[in-house]
Amino acid sequence: MSISIARIISRRRLGRILRGVAVPQSKSLIGKIVCVGGRLALAYGLFYIFSDSPLHGCGIQWEAPINHFDGVNEQGHVSFWDTVDTIDVGNGFKLPLILNFRSSRETTSPYAGYGWLIPLLESNVVQLDENRFMLVQPDGYNRFFGRSDSSKTDLLGDGGWVAEMSGNKFTAWASCGWKLVYINGKLSSLYTPDNRRFDWIRSGDKVTEIREGGTTKLTARWNNDSTVLQSLEFNGRTIKFIRGEKPRIQNIAGKNLIVAVDQSMVELTSASGVPLRDYSFQTDPNLNPIFKNGSRIITWDIKTRTIISDGQWKYSIQPGPDPLANAAIQRTNSKGENEFWHNDTQKGIETVQGVNGIRKTTTRFASGKFAGLTRNIKIGGDAFESIRELYSYNEDGKLLRKQFNDINGRPLGSFTLVESGISNPALPFDSTKKSASDIEIKAEIGNRHATYRLDPRTGILNIVWNDSEPITKN
Repeated sequence: MSISIARIISRRRLGRILRGVAVPQSKSLIGKIVCVGGRLALAYGLFYIFSDSPLHGCGIQWEAPINHFDGVNEQGHVSFWDTVDTIDVGNGFKLPLILNFRSSRETTSPYAGYGWLIPLLESNVVQLDENRFMLVQPDGYNRFFGRSDSSKTDLLGDGGWVAEMSGNKFTAWASCGWKLVYINGKLSSLYTPDNRRFDWIRSGDKVTEIREGGTTKLTARWNNDSTVLQSLEFNGRTIKFIRGEKPRIQNIAGKNLIVAVDQSMVELTSASGVPLRDYSFQTDPNLNPIFKNGSRIITWDIKTRTIISDGQWKYSIQPGPDPLANAAIQRTNSKGENEFWHNDTQKGIETVQGVNGIRKTTTRFASGKFAGLTRNIKIGGDAFESIRELYSYNEDGKLLRKQFNDINGRPLGSFTLVESGISNPALPFDSTKKSASDIEIKAEIGNRHATYRLDPRTGILNIVWNDSEPITKN
């Protein structure tokens, strides 16, 4: 199991990459955007990313977003992600066919119906206010962009992305080579780091094909009047989309009432009719809406759109101070065991508690030059709490030192990042620098074996526990 324990690149909020560092003036787009970083930091340093899942840095994930609690987003709404298949477009590149149902989504997908989203076909960019834009990537992640004032056409995005607007065209790209082009807010073209180009072909607003050059990689088949998606064809396979009834529920004068019935995706099958996915929409005795996927039953509150239960787990949601702020989420299983998660981005404090009662509190810089970087990690319960990890950075925000403490907060040892690699005199290890891009340390911590690997290009330090692997000591 690999656990990232230190990240330099932004993942959660726009302010993390708005460093406000003075740089020489430049006529290039990136130069101009960096130069306004200071002003943008003042305007957006406290603008946090409120997506269904933590954001990543450079590039596109090409996998379904992950929430802390499966099926629940950071605001406490039902957010069900399902990777149905992948479209193999050659040379090792695969486009995932990801579906998402969200209880707070009030729009109707032209591809799957009410409450659904198919990011690969519905990737888009929307303007949130005068200076903020949200881009829904084809993998389902949200990426946010900001500008210093409404006269600017250059924008700075989280994760090191930049964007430029020209008429009805919005182009966003990352330093690692990915580029997305949107026309009238809808995805038009995707460019990969190895210079491949994929185009989304439309009839009106609806996708009919995804092509690379003259080669069709995916075909969308519609009914005669082009109002209902019937199937997707790719790699010699066909997935049929079947719609069914979804009750539309409203709370009127304190009572839940079914006021209409919408059409929504309820089944996916193969070309021959073999079931691939089974979804359904029902109600409980109190007319709370239910989403079913096989034996999984998820219920939510129609007024708040927040989850009530998911199988054996019963949820308690404490909303944040505004609709986009993170909620405090607690859930209890049939054994009476509790789990808890809350990330207060304004204070820079994330709290996680498992069924064992152990609480992990991560404190991060909430604003300014180091916004998003970890300060310390505390571990404890009702009877105790101690700082177990401490982080130190240089003036550029690069991790310099990570200190490990025991249960009483006393130092066990530390890793110090230096020009030549990592040194750690407090712990026994055998260190080898395998290449310019990988520094590896094997260490024995208590009775466990671990391998620490640093990628100096990204500043990411990972720990891999190898309990069966012997430790080499000098």
